[in-house]
Amino acid sequence: MYETKGTTSFNLTEKPVVTFVDEEVQLVSGKVTVRYALDGYLKMTIEEKATDIKPIADDSFRITDGEVTAYGCRQLSLYTIDGKCVETATPGKDGTATLSTASLRKGVYLVVTDSKSFKISKK
Repeated sequence: MYETKGTTSFNLTEKPVVTFVDEEVQLVSGKVTVRYALDGYLKMTIEEKATDIKPIADDSFRITDGEVTAYGCRQLSLYTIDGKCVETATPGKDGTATLSTASLRKGVYLVVTDSKSFKISKK
């Protein structure tokens, strides 16, 4: 969700279902539900915009402030955008591998496991 000049926008992975409940408009998209009061609503548009945002399809990763955690992988690695490995972790007995991003400089990094990879941005 982001706001620009009084307009609230959402990037959704699925087309929303819009309904009116009591005095509110409700949007449901996958597991996400958003409700807003009808008073003050001027206009709603639903647009399809191409993005390269893809949801993580399962619960095999968790990204929190300062950490990347992977479940069920053999190795978790963090690379700079130019391909330099900056950190590697192997899972413990619980099958969880965790990398700290706290000391990283601002920039884009690649998180890589034996089966998946994705980009993260440190701001």
